[in-house]
Amino acid sequence: MENIPRMIWKEVRKVMETSGTIFEKVRLVDPVKSREIRITPEGTLKEDTSCFSYLNADVKCSNCSSIRAYHEGQTVAKTENMQDGIYQVLSKPISVTDADGHSAVYVMEMIAKTENKDDVKKHKTILVVEDQEINRSMIARLLQKDYDVLEASDGEKCLKILNENYAKISAIILDLIMPKMDGFAVLEYMAKDSRFANIPILVTTGERDYTSEKKCLELGAWDFISKPINKDTLLLRLHNIIGRSKVDTQEYEKYLAEHDRLTGLYNRNKFFEVTRWLLDSNPDKEYAFIRVDLDRFRLYNSFFGEEEGDTLLVYFANKIHDKVSKFGKSAFGRIESDIFGVCIEYKEEFIEELQHGIVEDLRDYNTAYYIEPSIGVYLIEDRKIPIESMYDRSSMAAEQCKHKFMAYIGYYNESMTKQLVIEQEIMNDAQKALDNEEFEVYLQPKTIIHTEECYGAEALVRWIHPEKGMISPGKFIPVFESNGFIGRLDYYMWDHTCKLLRNWIDEGLEPDPVSVNVSRANMYNPNLVFMLKSLLDKYDLPARFLQLELTESAFMDEPDMMIQKVQELQEIGFVILMDDFGSGYSSLNTLKDIPVDVLKVDMKFLGNGDGDGKSERILASVVRMAAWLNLVVIVEGVETKEQRDFLEGIGCEYAQGFYYARPMPWREYEAILKNMEIRHHVDGKQSDDNILLDKIWMTNPEMKRVFHVIMQAAAIFEYKEDTITLLQANKQFSDRFSIGDTSQDYLAKNNHLIPEYYIKQIYQSFEECVMNKAGAECDYLQLDDQGKSLWYHLKVQYITKGDNGYAILAFFHDVTQEKQLEREVQRFKAISATAGTALSKMLVVDDLEISRAVVAELFKDEFEVVEASNGLEALDVLEENGTNISIILLDMYMPVMDGAEFLRCKNKIKQYADIPVIIISAEDSENCQVDMLELGVNDYVTKPFVPEVVRRRVRNVLEYNSRFRDMQQEYRRNKNRK
Repeated sequence: MENIPRMIWKEVRKVMETSGTIFEKVRLVDPVKSREIRITPEGTLKEDTSCFSYLNADVKCSNCSSIRAYHEGQTVAKTENMQDGIYQVLSKPISVTDADGHSAVYVMEMIAKTENKDDVKKHKTILVVEDQEINRSMIARLLQKDYDVLEASDGEKCLKILNENYAKISAIILDLIMPKMDGFAVLEYMAKDSRFANIPILVTTGERDYTSEKKCLELGAWDFISKPINKDTLLLRLHNIIGRSKVDTQEYEKYLAEHDRLTGLYNRNKFFEVTRWLLDSNPDKEYAFIRVDLDRFRLYNSFFGEEEGDTLLVYFANKIHDKVSKFGKSAFGRIESDIFGVCIEYKEEFIEELQHGIVEDLRDYNTAYYIEPSIGVYLIEDRKIPIESMYDRSSMAAEQCKHKFMAYIGYYNESMTKQLVIEQEIMNDAQKALDNEEFEVYLQPKTIIHTEECYGAEALVRWIHPEKGMISPGKFIPVFESNGFIGRLDYYMWDHTCKLLRNWIDEGLEPDPVSVNVSRANMYNPNLVFMLKSLLDKYDLPARFLQLELTESAFMDEPDMMIQKVQELQEIGFVILMDDFGSGYSSLNTLKDIPVDVLKVDMKFLGNGDGDGKSERILASVVRMAAWLNLVVIVEGVETKEQRDFLEGIGCEYAQGFYYARPMPWREYEAILKNMEIRHHVDGKQSDDNILLDKIWMTNPEMKRVFHVIMQAAAIFEYKEDTITLLQANKQFSDRFSIGDTSQDYLAKNNHLIPEYYIKQIYQSFEECVMNKAGAECDYLQLDDQGKSLWYHLKVQYITKGDNGYAILAFFHDVTQEKQLEREVQRFKAISATAGTALSKMLVVDDLEISRAVVAELFKDEFEVVEASNGLEALDVLEENGTNISIILLDMYMPVMDGAEFLRCKNKIKQYADIPVIIISAEDSENCQVDMLELGVNDYVTKPFVPEVVRRRVRNVLEYNSRFRDMQQEYRRNKNRK
């Protein structure tokens, strides 16, 4: 069975999924035992139900096509006429290797049910298209015993019936000469629609017209019959074309099973099969197996879109077809994605011509984007090895030229074979090493740059071989990744790391979190979340102690699936780190969708540097932008003091590398933990605040370290009896806000800087945080020392309960620019929504910027808000905006020109006199309000105001004005009629 294709279980599952879009049933069977074979998610092959049960049979099928395929070692097709219908079965033998490396020969069955038993009993349906009723009726009588007949008197009615019933129509008898739409037009229409491609058409003609017949054949007619029509001839020709259509259907299904649907080349299985046949049929010729792929094709897809990527693949496939076909007996196909395979007779000029042609074709395709191929050549010496192994060797050869400028081709050599031997030796010892615990946990500390304190570590694997000593991870990790063993090693490391953490906690060492690596293979494991949760339960370990590092590339292939899995892990409490950020094709833009908590950036991100500082500025930008996204950044690979100082200068919080410590055996790291000075207590009585702070640090030992190095303004408050007292602030908070005396209520001290409405919002957030023992947030407005209005986003998080109150952690983020941008966006939306009409505007007149800002925020979704700081400016704004001003909100007391004087001036200008005005003032005396009403204001609101009250007053005034204008217009119309 040397010719049987060899595939690993993942490839089989992928082929079955793809074929499942074509056939009703695709399955793997053991024909000897008459059992279906199920492939588990872990790659185990298990016997399932009897294979003949799907065909509703009680016993094994007679002349089983899969038994024949199994013994003959080639694809076999068969029609099974079962009790409930007719099945088309395509049986293909394959050698399948499971996850443990065991191989066995099975048969892949691709089954299509062509007819149900009930359909077999029924007559097939014929559509008769003829404008002469007498001819149409005669044909129907000739067919009525053998077929069901549908009738149409012209081409238009034919197409209507065809669109509604094409699935059950077995053939069409078509006249050529008809009114409205003739037979030629019907043929042209059907030729353009793939649904009708396999419906046979029998054209009826009068006298023999060879020109018309030739045209009909070109348009897709299957046969002709002359009038007057003979019954036997008619039935015979119908039988023939209907039978031929069934054969064509089977051939088409076989074509789909063997060809790539995008490019039309052979698919992987068929290409390997044809290559085997080619080698066996030409034992005297020397052949080369060639692998061709496009460098950075995934990047091309991201730039130009998948549709353009598909267009490139089709173009490339056509060029390969044209070039390889010139080399005589050959095989070629699309293996997967952008990878193509070629097997040609080995001649140096053939290889050179192929390489040169491929490079030129890609260069001509898109002059704006340089596309390079990687070509790996294996000169076939051992024809007995599986074609899959030949492909592997050509792939190793292609790796020689990957991502190397102007290096397009690589040849397989014996050193690669030696590498294979080394890799096989590694795999031979792998399971034994795992069982004997030869893999040891090494830990490399992470350091808080600002304080030079150690904060946790990364768990790294080291293989201490009993005979070979320490084996470098660079030698065994890639091997384990390529064959799936990395999944078992991952779990081993997770388990041993959890065990260490549990022991340290039991010894009272209060360890900081340790991160472990999660390979891409395990990210695809459907049991990943369950496995990690089970380890936490096994060791009674809080999730925050075990952090998970995922490589950046893992998020790029299946982002939706990865995001869902990461979210599930975060819900359990795991902190997620993205390792090697910047090494692949992601960007900070993608981080808005990927829910990671920490970015790890390698110092190699800077490259060798060219002295112009660009790389340093990029890294600084990454650190700053990550902070804006509330992401922590750890830079690894730090080896010098200069690098450490640079990172501190750009605000990086954490570092990891040889400058601080090399990876060390876990016992050495444990010694560091035992020698660390965890906490100093001051002798004597402590204040209540210090007692509460000590409780916070004790409950959350890592918070103390993190609190002082985060780039965001942060503070810890005590909340009790509607008072908020500042306990401690970081440097960013102190620089931004004037702290002063911390003994009094923080908000009461700052009530002159924060409007009363927002003070209430802040209190409500603290109250909600305490009630729910969770987080809460709000936006508020505050004046700085220069009187400038600034917007802040406040996020508060419950920490713990003290003797007299509750400890709350608060973060303050300046969102002034975002708010301004939001207002501009709202204004733009309003302008767009009212394009072509006068835009509704609100004029806010107040000398205090913070008061104007509060009102502008309140009405940003309803009006385009324009502002003025006194009455004189307000008159200028009126002149600029004319009658587009719908309402004016006016303060009373202002410099230059107060509110009363502004009203007198406004009322004298006819076009502005009717614009409604609402006074918003701290002056609440009755006399003042009466004076304003006499000046024509529409309402009066006192400061501090309730936002909903202001909204309602504005709405009431505008609705009244609108109705009053409607009444005036109606009065004028009635008066004009009289």
